[in-house]
Amino acid sequence: MQENEKRKRTGGRRRRNGKYTLNAALIIFVVIITFAALSVTVLFKLDTVAITGNSIYSPEEILEACGIKSGDNIIRMNMSRRENDIEKKLVYIEKAELKWKHSSTVEINIEPSIEAANLEHENINYLISQNGKILKISDEPAQNVMAVYGTEPKGSLTIGEKFKSEDGKKTENIYELIEKSKNSLIASKLNNFDITDRLNTSCVFENRVKIELGAVSDLDYKFKFAYTILTQKIGRQTEGTLKLYSDSASFIDKEGQKLNEETYMNNMLKSVIQPEDGQDISDAVTAKTVINFE
Repeated sequence: MQENEKRKRTGGRRRRNGKYTLNAALIIFVVIITFAALSVTVLFKLDTVAITGNSIYSPEEILEACGIKSGDNIIRMNMSRRENDIEKKLVYIEKAELKWKHSSTVEINIEPSIEAANLEHENINYLISQNGKILKISDEPAQNVMAVYGTEPKGSLTIGEKFKSEDGKKTENIYELIEKSKNSLIASKLNNFDITDRLNTSCVFENRVKIELGAVSDLDYKFKFAYTILTQKIGRQTEGTLKLYSDSASFIDKEGQKLNEETYMNNMLKSVIQPEDGQDISDAVTAKTVINFE
């Protein structure tokens, strides 16, 4: 009898405890649903936008580009899409980052685009940033940035896109040259990079010495090596060509180049043109190369 009575009391407490647990769960569920509904309707309304970082654009232009306005619900705001809108519409903004700071405040951090190189191809010039973003397309080359030739742009590139070459290796070479040259000792004196033959990339030092870099590799070493030779081994006004190898270099001045070219041409002519019996080679050359226009 006592055992039955005990079982009844225990069973009653269990049923009451289970009922209380169910009620608590329902209350918590209702609270969560209510909070979620308020979050996307009443709470977390945008009241303040803080813009940080440097930019050539006004705060109004940045807000218009991302499309946010007072009263927008922050919970429902697609931050990533807003960032992309800013970067695409305002090309001189390299990176935009939106952060939810407080219940009603969003911070927009701006990283400006820095002009880095002018890429020329068939008289079309692409001004790009350090990260490769196309800032301008023009018939006229941009000034005061490194010039790169032989880039072979891929397809119909537009402003705001990242520059790509038909040759993927050339794309890598472009960004490697930009990165390494800006940190080298002779960066400010280098220009006219030519990657037409990416296995024999060249550039020009002070508009007087052509530097043949070979493949775009070990650039830190090559630039440092070239700097030592150009500042310690040859005259400050000397013109010519400096060829860099993996562990050595050679230099030939302008006069030497001219002599080599003349010798090469003479050898070519001697091997191709056969003079008549008793005729001097110089006469034969003249006779064979003169063209009269009437």
